[in-house]
Amino acid sequence: MKLTKRDRKLLQVLCGTLILLGYFHLILDPQWQKLKELKEVKEAYNKSIEAVEFSMESKDFVETEIVEIVEEVEALQKLYFDSIDQGNIILLMDQWIEASGLGVPALTFSEYRVEILAEEELETIALTVPFEGEYGELQELLRKIRNHENRVLISQLNIQNNLDGSIKGRMLLDFYKLKDNGAKGEEPFIAEDIKSVTKNNPFSPYQGFFRGVTGVEEIVEEMEGYLPTQEALGEYGEDNITGGGKQGPKESNIVLGLNDFEVMDTFFVGEPRDMVGDLVLDGNAQSGKYSLLVDYDFIRPRQRSVANVVFEGEPMMIEYAPELLQLSIYSYGEANHGVSLILKDSKGQEYTVSLAQQIDWRGWEKLKATLPKEISYPARLQRITIEARDFDPVTNGILLLDKLEAAYQTGAVLLREGKTSNGKENEGIYEVPNNGI
Repeated sequence: MKLTKRDRKLLQVLCGTLILLGYFHLILDPQWQKLKELKEVKEAYNKSIEAVEFSMESKDFVETEIVEIVEEVEALQKLYFDSIDQGNIILLMDQWIEASGLGVPALTFSEYRVEILAEEELETIALTVPFEGEYGELQELLRKIRNHENRVLISQLNIQNNLDGSIKGRMLLDFYKLKDNGAKGEEPFIAEDIKSVTKNNPFSPYQGFFRGVTGVEEIVEEMEGYLPTQEALGEYGEDNITGGGKQGPKESNIVLGLNDFEVMDTFFVGEPRDMVGDLVLDGNAQSGKYSLLVDYDFIRPRQRSVANVVFEGEPMMIEYAPELLQLSIYSYGEANHGVSLILKDSKGQEYTVSLAQQIDWRGWEKLKATLPKEISYPARLQRITIEARDFDPVTNGILLLDKLEAAYQTGAVLLREGKTSNGKENEGIYEVPNNGI
């Protein structure tokens, strides 16, 4: 078969097309697929590079965040104490007090507790600081507290003008540390109590315990130093013999001094135990040089809180039934706090004798109360209580106590046993003279 010229051209075009298709299929297509794979690999590498770069940026960000958090923690730690051990706080307070020159007779710590402050869990301890001195000295102490690198909160500050250019009062300081900021299991250091407590012999004769004598003249001679002069006799009225309260109409009585609070023969006990209190001798007195300052803080309102002023040393005995007991109390402010005396009689029965249902006076006030007829004498005066009830909002106060006395009507027949002031041993019954001693 003879091909025409046209057929040959078409055959050439077909062969060229087949050659091109074979070239594309055998050479170009594999190269195209390989290029596509290389692009995918490139994209994967680019994504990996982006991830690495992001990780590097995240690492820098995290490191920056860590540095900022560490700086914040360090700044926060500087606000609070590394330790609130009592010993360390005493040393710090000693430096501040010495630098200020303010008189601070005692420091009283509360129990350790945990508080939430600005969303931070903090360990804290409260310190009661009574003080006396010049106003400038108090300012210097407050300046020392304010300028200290660690935060000390002055939660309470009471100041009284002594009217002689000096002041006195008390402040309540709170010391804080971050919770668990220290070695785990570390117990707080408790400073040893450096106060020396001396226990007197409870079986020794107490002052005023002596055997009576038979003659009135000899009685007067023997009782000198035990009973007050006529100027010191108490004055009461019959209307006041029915219960506790303030001084009423005048009627002469013989007054036997029980305690003038000239020496520190008391200690403080709080109920419950987490309340704080302090006892110090104070120069504002009704008798002698000193009275007893009772500084108490119930911390928070409760159903019942009691501040106990407990007598130690020689037993404070009441040998025979008095007409009434009396106690002079200085109040700096009014409060719904009751004041009572607690006695235990010879049969072991305890009695509560109310002096005041509430503190509704300022300055000195002489309170008095009759004793229950059921008491078997001799009776021992154990303590003085200051009590708040029914979640009273007033949780603290300062009182001065002085001239705890027993009053007897003139002409009463009294029996005393023991040794007289000159060492004689006598027994007898005598009558208190109507004209005083």
